[in-house]
Amino acid sequence: MFKALLNFVAEVFSALFLPGRPFPVARQTQRRSFSADVLRADDLLVLRLDFYNLRLQTGPSGKQVAPDGVGDSFIVVHFPPQHVAERAFKENGSSDPLLPPPVSARLAGQTRLVFYLNPALLPLDFSLEKILSALSQSAPLVSDRITQPPGTPPVGWPAQFGGDRSQFSAIEAPWRLILSPHPDGRWAHSPQSVTDGAKTELWHTRLGVRPASGPGVDEKSVTNRTARAVFSPDQMASGHPSEIDHSPFRNSLRRYDRHNIVRATAERTLAGNAPVAVERLMLTSLGSWLQVHGEWDLEGINLVEWRHRATMGRDQFVKVVEKGFLFPLGHRAVQIRITERKLAMGTSQGDLEGKPVAYLRQQLFVVVREPVKRFAHRAFPFRVIEFKTLRTPNLVDPTLAESIQLVESPPPPPPDPPSTITAFWPRYEEEGGATKDVWFLLEGTDWDGKIISFAAPQLFVPASADPGADIAKLVAAYNGGPSPFPLLPDSHERRNLQTGGQKIAFAPSIKPGDTSLETDILILAALNATGQPHFLPAMRGARVDIPAVRQISGQSGLSLIRFDDGYLRAPSSEFGNAGEVFARIDAPTGVKFPVEKTGGLVAPDLTPQGISRNFGPAGDVTKFASGKFDPGAIFSGIKILGGLPLDKIFKLIPFNWPSQAAETVPGLTTVRIGDVIQTRYAWKASRDQLQGQPIFEPQPGAKFELESVIDTPLDGTPPRFHVKGVLEKFEIVLPPGADALIGARFDNVSFGAGTNEKVDVSVKFDDIVFKGPLTFINEIRKYIPLDGFVDPPYIDVNAEGISAGFTLGIPTIGVGIFVLQDISLSAGFHLPFLGGAAGLRFAFCERDHPFLLTVSALGGGGFFGLDLDTEKVTNVEASLEFGAAVAINLGVASGKASITAGVYYQKSGAGFQITAFFRAAGSLSVLGLITVSIELYVGLSFQSDKAKPHGGKLYGTASVRVKIKIVFFSISVSVSIEREFAGSDPTFSAMLTSGDWGEYCNAFAPEL
Repeated sequence: MFKALLNFVAEVFSALFLPGRPFPVARQTQRRSFSADVLRADDLLVLRLDFYNLRLQTGPSGKQVAPDGVGDSFIVVHFPPQHVAERAFKENGSSDPLLPPPVSARLAGQTRLVFYLNPALLPLDFSLEKILSALSQSAPLVSDRITQPPGTPPVGWPAQFGGDRSQFSAIEAPWRLILSPHPDGRWAHSPQSVTDGAKTELWHTRLGVRPASGPGVDEKSVTNRTARAVFSPDQMASGHPSEIDHSPFRNSLRRYDRHNIVRATAERTLAGNAPVAVERLMLTSLGSWLQVHGEWDLEGINLVEWRHRATMGRDQFVKVVEKGFLFPLGHRAVQIRITERKLAMGTSQGDLEGKPVAYLRQQLFVVVREPVKRFAHRAFPFRVIEFKTLRTPNLVDPTLAESIQLVESPPPPPPDPPSTITAFWPRYEEEGGATKDVWFLLEGTDWDGKIISFAAPQLFVPASADPGADIAKLVAAYNGGPSPFPLLPDSHERRNLQTGGQKIAFAPSIKPGDTSLETDILILAALNATGQPHFLPAMRGARVDIPAVRQISGQSGLSLIRFDDGYLRAPSSEFGNAGEVFARIDAPTGVKFPVEKTGGLVAPDLTPQGISRNFGPAGDVTKFASGKFDPGAIFSGIKILGGLPLDKIFKLIPFNWPSQAAETVPGLTTVRIGDVIQTRYAWKASRDQLQGQPIFEPQPGAKFELESVIDTPLDGTPPRFHVKGVLEKFEIVLPPGADALIGARFDNVSFGAGTNEKVDVSVKFDDIVFKGPLTFINEIRKYIPLDGFVDPPYIDVNAEGISAGFTLGIPTIGVGIFVLQDISLSAGFHLPFLGGAAGLRFAFCERDHPFLLTVSALGGGGFFGLDLDTEKVTNVEASLEFGAAVAINLGVASGKASITAGVYYQKSGAGFQITAFFRAAGSLSVLGLITVSIELYVGLSFQSDKAKPHGGKLYGTASVRVKIKIVFFSISVSVSIEREFAGSDPTFSAMLTSGDWGEYCNAFAPEL
């Protein structure tokens, strides 16, 4: 049986040396003298020995090996293949099921040991035992840096050890990786076969090191063994193989791994390169026994650990560890690939059902090496992020669809493919075969020291990614910007962190909570940075619930916020802007303030554009952040007194810091007081912050105050609110501008309301001043008792607003021959709560009750009425007349006669009418039996275009009325006439009859 096995090994061994094998022995400075094939059946020793600068001679004891000329002598020992690469199967992967034999495998190339034969040992008996013994006492020729073996195309590295002699000891174990032991290494083996009873030990040679003293190699004195991987066909001079390349099949080492092992162990110009520790290395005819371990931390190389254990040429356990970072949080992590031979029961695939197999099974997982990381930049709300998930499940292999190529080097000469570094999303396979992202459990500590729990997927980015190009591209892709490669799949979902309404402090706070917002989703982003890992996490945005807005308006809609640029650019010792704005609201929506919660006089429609640490939601955030509060931006469209635009009566309020603003800048803040959430909206403006308008003029001592407090108990009971508002010391001018006729001066207009409280309204007039053509009325103001509208003669408060006013009669005034009587003065004020405009009615007497002025026998009278609102004069009506009257009584007969003339004016809306009139009347009575009376009236009027029925026309009216009464019989006759004078030309249709029109048309030639 041993001979049959030996013959099989010999055939395999012989086949390895056919022309074209990777490592044939080449003649260089020393020529090969002769060769010898060695087969020893007892312990399955199979070798081929090549002798350089040596010859056979006959000595006293037989044939001997002696030097053949001047120079060093060498013996090259060729071994059969020392390793078999087998296909590995993904563990727990339905996409990679166990297959029945034969399993794909590749046989390693030849292994050789090159020995410098000690001249003191020559001549040497030409026997296997003597030669093996001499080899144990000889130094092997090795390479300690990347070296191209002879017989392969040169790659540009200089030959080592003797000029152009590049032949060195080369052990291909594992497959496609050439190991070269340390120069102090020595090989120990038994020259004879070792037998213990009926058992014979498999011949092997073991790697040791040269002892400190004494001849030979004593295994007990071996304290250190190292080796360098000096070559691999997969090692590239420029670039490197793709990380996701598993060709020709999945096995213990990828081409990328072998490339990095060669660089880490044998690229001597690379700082920190180091050989692997050889815990065991034995060469046999049936394969090597290998146990090596290396650890590195090199710049530009991801490999940090390689551990390889193989028995008789077959892998048992292989571990490859590569360093990197989790993107975008930046915690240091490693990806670990473990390939291990495991016993398993075969599946229903072919002949494996119910049978045990010992296939190689491979796992890939990511381990977090830096669980806790601290941050100092402001673009991220967390000061500390701690990973609670420190190890992922077994991951599926990254694919092109789920990975990102960060680097693409220029294509090297064939057959090497383009090199890439790959960042990938760690994904694992669920039951049923579907793959799913790994969501790492995290805890973030915000500015207030609160811990927020959430989960997020992370990209694994190799540490060797170039900070200039690679990371910049990755950051752009993650943030959704332009990128030379496809955008990250489902990046919007992978960036969105579900925080479940937890409160997060987004900026440094003065007191805990003043920068905290209930956060539903936190949207991650990334920034380019200096230093490892060349990127930082950032907040692209957050979907938050602003408590102050929710409490004051009853609305619970979420807002999307992002950090303010000024806040981000500010030094760490400063906040960055006078308004202490730390966040801006994207696509802001208006907040409808219920009227009953804001004082009735003010119904704000606030549109928050940002959030301030000190003031809460802010309106015009650009001005506010620069230290300018614009009331017009916050109160745009808001009117007090039903028509006075609030945004027009306030000046721009500058401030350098929040404390300087005091209460002149409104704040909308929410705090917890015991078991109550209190939301407060307050603002105070003095005379210095008010400015005059055509309709409004602040008086000395003017001020505006508004305060709304809403208390929401945490026990679920209904909220309670209290509101008060007041505007003091101002004048409303009607109509606005240069045509003002009247000014209504108010001492104050105030409003108060609260839960289970009746509405408390107070409107207090201070004075009325007549302007323009009505200035003469100021002469009689001293007769008008203006005690104001506090408890006035009448007041009406309803759902629409407040109406208050008075009508006062003034006693007859006599001054010499002048008598002014029937005087009355009336005024009224209407203040609507919602919409509309405030209205003011002033009347000096009325149409049906005019004043009378007599001067001896002459007299006259009239009235004046004025209706205005805050926008325009709605109605003006006035009449003045004068004349004389005489009466006579003769006893038998009596009579009287009067003559008057006057002017009447009325303006309503856009139309007006003016009339000049003359009236004469007289009557005569005889004995009271016969009475004759006559009245003559003549008037000339003009109406504006929009007035009816004589719009744009001048027209006259005349009438005569005669009445005769005889005892119980009376008769009256009246005659009246009206004629238009202006705009009364005949129309075209009135001047042209139908017959004339037909004659005109027939004068033209008929159309053919």
